[in-house]
Amino acid sequence: MRSFRLPPSLAAAALCAASTSALAQGSDLTLYGYLNNAVESYHKGAAASSSAVGLPSATTSRLTNYGSFFGTRGSEDLGGGMKALFQVESYVFLDGVTPPGFNAFASRNTRVGLETPYGTVFGGVWDTPVRMLLARDLFPGSTPDGGQILGNGVANTVSNVQAPGSFARRQVNTLAYWSPSMNGLRLMAHYSFGEDATPTARPRLLSTSAVYDGGPLSLGAAFETHGRYGGAGTQDRAWVLYGAYTFGNLKLGAYVVDMHYERVIGSDTLDLDVRNWQLQATYRLGKGLLKAAYTRADNGSGSLSALGTDTNGQVTVDASRMVGQATAGPDTGASQLALGYEYGFSKRTAWHTNLLFHRNERNGAYTPFAGVPSPTGALGVRTRLLSVGLRHVF
Repeated sequence: MRSFRLPPSLAAAALCAASTSALAQGSDLTLYGYLNNAVESYHKGAAASSSAVGLPSATTSRLTNYGSFFGTRGSEDLGGGMKALFQVESYVFLDGVTPPGFNAFASRNTRVGLETPYGTVFGGVWDTPVRMLLARDLFPGSTPDGGQILGNGVANTVSNVQAPGSFARRQVNTLAYWSPSMNGLRLMAHYSFGEDATPTARPRLLSTSAVYDGGPLSLGAAFETHGRYGGAGTQDRAWVLYGAYTFGNLKLGAYVVDMHYERVIGSDTLDLDVRNWQLQATYRLGKGLLKAAYTRADNGSGSLSALGTDTNGQVTVDASRMVGQATAGPDTGASQLALGYEYGFSKRTAWHTNLLFHRNERNGAYTPFAGVPSPTGALGVRTRLLSVGLRHVF
């Protein structure tokens, strides 16, 4: 069979005609995007002297992409209060570097679904309700993103067998329900099917939330459970509580995140509990906005500890007993202070600068989001960051 190609001018005309026809039948189509990057001076300190794995201090200058994306979304009026919805959203790597394992096209929030008077149902790839609530952090998608600590790692576009320690997940194989807004209150539930079977288990995820936004007050609660992520019969779960209130130009907010993990090690099922929290504040100064967030990971507790000592008394880490960035034991926490200022040239374009101070305790192993990775087992590392960047939304 012979094939042929339309000349570019005719192809464009045909596409426009098809699009016009679709819009005439009650459809709409929106192109949108978020472009944000920054020049960073990133300093990583040495590992603690007690760490068996050493790490020298180093400073890196780099151009870093801050969660940029491009997408298209639309709907078709089906009558009777129903609409068909679609969205295709893709990564944009402004620094020209595609991280390993990332597929740029259609691997962000992408869906097809129905909106009805009783709520919206859709399937696709989407942020879990827990992650959506954690995205109210003041620095989402940037190196100072507090969700990296609060959710024990940020997991972008993952299945049930990837990044099993993270509760800040963009999840594949998702079926979702969102209720209509009820005087500012919205309920959400996402289920990720157990298609990622392992030889010992068929893991699955359920994530739910209730969020209220009414005038100056915002409140949110989310719960997520991971079945069999840590082996047969295990159940991980996380609670997230959020609240914020606006007093004129000042807005204050706070998070509390409580996570519980279970892991099968040999013939035993061991557990780990981690509680993290954040305080945040913004202050509006004309076209400028001051931002501050203090995020804290408390020491892990329970029977699942990766820490040990070698013959020289140095602290060692058994990576198979780490859950994301967390483990049980003394001095395994971390703290992070992020300060920022942004100035809006317009409603769509803003200049921003950030300062980050990230400090692991002596046995802590947390890393800032998109941070320079440390060798496994390097403990007590501290990080400083200065960034200057530009953001444009369309």
